[in-house]
Amino acid sequence: MDKKVILFIALFVLSTLFFYSTSTERPVEELFKKFEGAVSELTQPQEPQQPNISVVIPSFMEYPQLVEQLKAWEKEAEDLVEIGTYGKTTKNKDQVYIRITNEMKTGDKPKVLMSGCIHGNEPISTCTVLGWIGTILDNYGKDAKITELVDTRELWFIPVISPDSYPNSRSVDGVDPNRNFYDNKKSVTPIQNLRDFFKKQEFDAFASGHSYGRVFIYPSNKDAYKRICGKMGDLSGYRTRGGSAGPTLDANWADRQGAFGIIIEFGTHQRPPSDNEIKDEFNRTYEAALYFMKEAPIAFENNAKPDLHNTSEGLIEAGLQFPGANVCKSEPHPLLMELATKHAEYQARVRTQGHQNFNKRSQEIMNAGLGRETAEICAESWKRQENDSMFDLGWEMFKCWKESPGHWSVASKQHRYFGADMAKGSNGVWYSCIIVCN
Repeated sequence: MDKKVILFIALFVLSTLFFYSTSTERPVEELFKKFEGAVSELTQPQEPQQPNISVVIPSFMEYPQLVEQLKAWEKEAEDLVEIGTYGKTTKNKDQVYIRITNEMKTGDKPKVLMSGCIHGNEPISTCTVLGWIGTILDNYGKDAKITELVDTRELWFIPVISPDSYPNSRSVDGVDPNRNFYDNKKSVTPIQNLRDFFKKQEFDAFASGHSYGRVFIYPSNKDAYKRICGKMGDLSGYRTRGGSAGPTLDANWADRQGAFGIIIEFGTHQRPPSDNEIKDEFNRTYEAALYFMKEAPIAFENNAKPDLHNTSEGLIEAGLQFPGANVCKSEPHPLLMELATKHAEYQARVRTQGHQNFNKRSQEIMNAGLGRETAEICAESWKRQENDSMFDLGWEMFKCWKESPGHWSVASKQHRYFGADMAKGSNGVWYSCIIVCN
């Protein structure tokens, strides 16, 4: 009910009560109790109106028509939908989002962001995401699962991240936009806008739509990724794959923000899809998408977000995401952490990479009864990297170890215990140390 109407009714009732109380002997307190009950009943949240969706799974559209479709959904489901912009591209196009939730259901709601076309020439991702939006709205109030999802989550969608290149080009502003997610420097305009928006909203989960290959790609080997993406694979028939091409990808960056981030490779090509191809991809992925929207935003709720300004946590997080590396899945041990920190600091102090006094560290580990087999890997950065984030520095350390069979034999395996840290020398070079035992 409109607030002005409620205020008018309240004033009318108050004046009536005052007149009534002065002309009778009934206590004012009793009358006010009845008034409070009446106002409470009037102001109780109502259920959203049933949406009347005219287009459930749209055909392929150019960007201006796509935005008009979002606005049409806002009118058809005004109690559930908010349309907005979060930035402008280099070519002055609005970057548009649509948010779906039941505002009449209050409380803390996890936030999930589903997106398409960070690469503009992958329009099947956009078309499938639009199909999810229309179907969710059309089934609100009809399907209990959908109704619960909209009541308990904030569902945000960006159908096209890169409108300047949609639907024909992979590049944006001369770069690959999905190799442009940095920690310590700005991205090109549409990606920087997305990063700023992501941090402002503090999304709990993020799915970035691409094409093609029908595969769910997750950035690290955390158990939650394997569990949720595995179930999504069962629901869709898509393959799953852990690891990705590098730290500047969207899903990897989202993971570093503490969100559950994945890439979805839709379909079998990068042409504008036909209606039948859109419906086919929608049918394959819809149940998996619903599962993601429900489970992914709460997958990390009990996990502490890694502090990527911390030298040790930055190195460890890089190790968890680096393809083929398993050393950071070992159990961290306080003694090994202390020894790794001391040796990283020693290398930084003498400005020389090496395994100086390793035998002493190895003996200390054995004396503590932690194991009789110990190993250690060290690396150093280039001086030009002195201002990189701890994660980016850690990633470079693992790249170095990948090039050395001896070092990689340690970095690629999971051990009983490990410790890891980095330190910066006065020469601007960073030095790292990982110690393991079995």
